[in-house]
Amino acid sequence: MPKHSTFTFRFVDAQESIAIGSALPVVCLIVVALRFWTRRLQKVQICMDDWWAVASLLAVIGGGACLVNGSCIGVMGYRTPAPPLYLSPLERALYLDPTTVLVEKILFPALIILTLALGFIKLSILSFYRRIFVINRGSTMDIITKLSMSVILLWTIAFVLLTTFCCGTKFAANWGSIPEQLQNCPVGSTNKYGLAISDLILDLFIFILPLPFIWRLHLKPQRKLAVSGIFLLAAIAVGASIARLVLYVQAIEAYASETIVDINQYATVFLYWSMLECGLALIAACLPPTSYLFTRLLMPFVSNKLRRCLSHREVRPTRHTPELSRGLNMRHNQWVPYGEQDKHWNASHAGILHSRHLEHEQFQMEDLEVGSLRDGIVLGPMVES
Repeated sequence: MPKHSTFTFRFVDAQESIAIGSALPVVCLIVVALRFWTRRLQKVQICMDDWWAVASLLAVIGGGACLVNGSCIGVMGYRTPAPPLYLSPLERALYLDPTTVLVEKILFPALIILTLALGFIKLSILSFYRRIFVINRGSTMDIITKLSMSVILLWTIAFVLLTTFCCGTKFAANWGSIPEQLQNCPVGSTNKYGLAISDLILDLFIFILPLPFIWRLHLKPQRKLAVSGIFLLAAIAVGASIARLVLYVQAIEAYASETIVDINQYATVFLYWSMLECGLALIAACLPPTSYLFTRLLMPFVSNKLRRCLSHREVRPTRHTPELSRGLNMRHNQWVPYGEQDKHWNASHAGILHSRHLEHEQFQMEDLEVGSLRDGIVLGPMVES
């Protein structure tokens, strides 16, 4: 006797699907554009990590288009219509609603596109690691990143082919009934299990890869924490990957067992979370390269605005008196000869400027001491991927 599903994820409606399928690609487009703008401001060359980000963006846009299209035509984000009442129990079990066929037809290319997106994003991150950490050919980071990129490239090709030919050459079985899929698609469930588990393992590896190299640099602890925090933004993608793995496990178990499932809603939430993971991963991959905008341009601009605003509030109009004309040194609460106050003020102002200049030089020296942390902080020679 069939049992009801114990699915822990909330189903999404058409409005939510349209929102995530349209808003997330727009946000990704903005962060990728900021990435290229940062390169232009820094006057550095566009390298493979940037072009992998563009390829990832195109794949995310394609996945979002599939999700929005399915919602707009009224099949994704909606309940599966009940089978006609005149069908026998066996016919009802084998019945496949036309809307479900459309959902499966949309889901099939979408999963291929988003698998490409995951691979491109990982390649972009690893290429970025090479850009900032690899100084000499044959170094530890050079070897690790080359091997990792080779593994990611093979991983992407393998799972794209497995997803495309999971039913062999019987492509229509991908949007057939559950019994038909179980018969003609023997690696369907195994493929999705393998994709979700290996994706999480690779995300965790990429997540922790730069941390040992950062903490071996000659930096102050607070600077190491700041730089590490930029790279730890990848935790966003890891969290989404964990959620998608749990979703895959529950959905596949429900499909493979005698569980009453709403195929349309399962497929919608399946694509929704896949889209969410890819979008968040691309955003997280573009934040470290664009950190220059915030640390060197945006933060000084905001701090200067706040300082001016506070200084205007602190200034109070004072009445001009003979005592002030003769020069009253209010800081030391003592009289000084007229004109000497300007000299004291100029000397003090020069001291402040000299102190700020030293702080600026010290900040630059700390950056130069990083050596390998170049792009977005200090640019130096690089090894092409």
